[in-house]
Order: sequence, then C-alpha cells, then structure tokens
Amino acid sequence: MAVTIILLLTVTLATFAADRILPLGVAVWLLYLVPVVLTTQLLPQYTGVALGISSGLLLIGMLDSKEGISYELALINRGLGLVVLLFTGLFLLQYRRIAEALRESEGRYRLLLEQHGRARAEAALHEVQERFQSIFHSSYDAIAYATFDGRLLEVNDAFVRLFGPSRDALLSVEPPASLWASLGLPADRFQQLRETGKPLAYEIQCRQNDVHAEWLHVQAFAVMGSDKTISGLAVVARNISDRKQAEADLRHTSEELRAKNEALARTNEMLSAAQHAAARAQRLSAIGQFAATVAHKIGTPLTALSGHVQLLMEDSSLPSKVRGRLQTVEAQIERTSRIIQDLLLYTRRAPPVRKKIDINDCLRECASLFRTECERQHVACITELTADLPLVEADRQHMQEAFNHLIENALQAMPDGGSLCLRTALADPVTLGRGLHQAGGVAIEIADTGHGIKPDHSAQIFQPFFTTKQAGRGTGLGLAIVQETVRAHDGRITVESEPGKGTTFTIQLPAAERVPAVDKGTH
Repeated sequence: MAVTIILLLTVTLATFAADRILPLGVAVWLLYLVPVVLTTQLLPQYTGVALGISSGLLLIGMLDSKEGISYELALINRGLGLVVLLFTGLFLLQYRRIAEALRESEGRYRLLLEQHGRARAEAALHEVQERFQSIFHSSYDAIAYATFDGRLLEVNDAFVRLFGPSRDALLSVEPPASLWASLGLPADRFQQLRETGKPLAYEIQCRQNDVHAEWLHVQAFAVMGSDKTISGLAVVARNISDRKQAEADLRHTSEELRAKNEALARTNEMLSAAQHAAARAQRLSAIGQFAATVAHKIGTPLTALSGHVQLLMEDSSLPSKVRGRLQTVEAQIERTSRIIQDLLLYTRRAPPVRKKIDINDCLRECASLFRTECERQHVACITELTADLPLVEADRQHMQEAFNHLIENALQAMPDGGSLCLRTALADPVTLGRGLHQAGGVAIEIADTGHGIKPDHSAQIFQPFFTTKQAGRGTGLGLAIVQETVRAHDGRITVESEPGKGTTFTIQLPAAERVPAVDKGTH
C-alpha cells in the first residue's frame, strides 16, 4: 500500500511539474484527471484526497498564470478544468459509494444464501437422521454400536428384545462380558477387529437361559470415523433359528425319504427276483415234464441199444472196422443218456442237505480226482488253500459236483497244457440270497490259463443250453447247474475272463454263523 501511495504522489507531482514547465494550453485540466483516476482505481478510499490535491494544484496554476494575450483564456480553461475535475471527482466518489453499497448488498445476499442453504442442509440432515433412526430401530436384525472396550453406545429395539432387559439398562452401565461371549466376541476378536479392520461373519448358538437357545448369524465390523480412523465396532445379529429348524427338518425328512427309497428299492429287487424265480420255476417245470417224458420214452430204448451194442462188441470175430463203428454208436448212446441225465438233474434236483463242511477238503478231493487227467494234458494243478477258513453249511456232494464242472471246463479250455489254480480265501461280509447279513464268508477261485471267454459271451454262459464248445462236446447245462447249486446255498458266482489269457470263476459262500441283517430304514 505504501508503494502505491508513493507512486500516486509521484504521478501527481509529475503532473504539476508538467503543468509548470510545458505549455499544455487548454488540455492542462485533462492532465490533472490522471492521478485522480489512478487513485480511484488503486486506492479508492483516498479519492477525496486525490481530488483535493489535484484541485489545489490546478488552482495554484491558475493564480500563478502570467498576464498576457492568453491570460483570460488560461483562466477560463483552468476554471473550466477545475469545474470538470470537481464534478469528475464527485462522480467518482458517488460511484465508489454505490460500488461499496453493492458489495455490501452482495455480501448480505450471500450471507442470506448461506444461511438458507445451511438451514436446508440441516433440515435434510435431520430428515436423514430421522429416517436412519426409523430404519435402525425398525430392523428385524439386532444392531449395536460399541467401543472396543465393550461399552455399548447405541442399540436398536431388536437388540433390546434379544438381550434385554431394557435399552437404558444396556447403555447406562458397562455390559457383562457374558453378553459378548454369548455373541462369540471375546477380547481377542475385539483386538483382531481393531488391528486388521477385517469384518467377521459366522453362525453361533446363543443360549439366553438354561432352556431356550437361539441360532444367530453374527456380523461384526469396524466403523470408520470422519478422520478415516477406526472409531468403534458395529454388530449385526440375525435370528436364524427358524431356518436352522427348517434345515434340520429337511435333513430328517430327506433321511427318512432316502431310507424309504432304499427299502422300496430292496422290495422292488425282491419282487423282481421273485418274479424271475416264478418265471424260471415255470420254465423249469415245463422242461422237467419234457425231460421226464424224454427219459421215459427214450431212456429205455437207449438202455436196450447200449446192451445190444455191448453184446456185439464182445464178439471177437467182428472186424476192427465194425468194432470201431460200434464204439461210435456206444459213445453217442452214452452222450444222449448224459444229456437226459443233465436235464433231469437241472430240472428235478433235490434240495441240498446242508451240513457244516470244510471247503478246503472238498477242493483237495476234486484236485485228487482230476490229477491224472491234468498230467495227461500237461496241466499244472496248483492249490492255494487258506488255512483256518470258517466252515460253511452246504451239501458236500452238490458242491463237489459244481467244482468238478468248473474244473472239467477249465481242462477243456487248455488242450495244449497250462495251469489250473484252486484258491480259497476269506470273503468280505455280503448280503446274499436270503437277505441275511453275513458276518463273513468263504471265497473259492478256480482259475485257468486257457483260451478265455469272449466279452459278448460272458453274460450268456450261465444260460441253459448255451455253449461255446464244439458240437458233441457239451450240453450247455454245466454252468447253469453250477449257478443253481451256488444259489441254493445262498451264495453267488462271478466270472472274469480275457480271451487268450484265461478265465477265473469266483464262488462266495456264507459262513456257518449268520445273524439277521439290520434294516437301517426302520430306525
């Protein structure tokens, strides 16, 4: 400001000097307007002072004018300039007052606008607060705001209903540690929230008394203040007891439904098995009648033919060629008789007479029976019999016949030699033919290294009259008889085979000790 004053004074003095030195003539009064205008722009509060100084200097110049031809004109010019300068100064002063009045009016208007805006903002803030309070207290979820030392600052109505006894009681005193413990928020979790700021979400069973307990879904998170620092802790607890009960009911219903479905599936299996058994019994009955008729109609003539052929073969005078033909006839008569016997055995087999037997002894007898045939065919007969096997309740003769069928088939599959393995082992507990849960069982394996069974034949080998042997070498009833024998002893038989690498038949029989199965669906 001091610099501005010095500048304005310098301009004024320069104007006066120019007036005294230079012959400006009629334009001299314009020269004195320069410091007045500059003062108005730079220091408007000193406009009156500048106007007085300029007028005084102009008047001094008028009084100091020398007499001469232009004296009258100089006086008129300076007097006119003095009038213009006075009016200009007055105009500038008035302009300054108006400008200041306008600035004051603008300031008051801005103040009014600020006050009005503040009032609107306060009203809007109050409305937001009211709305927040309404939402906060009307929320179904229990909400609380607390400090990190456990003191509650604000709670809504749902929190009071859940943890009681009253809002004032919760806010007036420091709540017991049991409140935060029941919410699953011990001191270490408070510290974790304070240090990391990472929110927590979990489910907890909150027990309010010895009888009533509620399942709560709890969310706890740190609240940031206006200065971006953690100012407190917010807890939101939702009562999910109804949902938990619904989930438990759904699980219980699902378990019951699953148990009923399993029972229904077992019933359907039993019904299907009964239907298959009835249909099969019907077929066997028809086959049995047919076999009995064949045995009666053909068996007697075949016996007579066999007797005559044997008598003819005793004649030593027969040529060898005729004797060979008679042997062929006898072989075919024997084969036909065997077919009839297999039919009768398959359709009218007597029920097994069960006794406790040792399967290992049965297999040893079978191996001894076929040992000579194995040596003749260059087949190595190997026995791998597990000691101390449990006894089984079975018909010894029927089981030996089944094993013999399987061993005979194995030898026929190895015409060029190989190996035959008879193996026994403990079997896993299984649910077998009569729906009894076996505490354990015995597994019998008869494995060969023969030509094997084609994959498309594996599903048909137990069907009656199905055979892959050459014509005249099998009736197709051997494996069907073996399967029937195993089923009659509440067991099961499976086969694994790979063409060119051999076949393994596995028979599983229940041990002698059996206990009734526990039906899980009846709990």
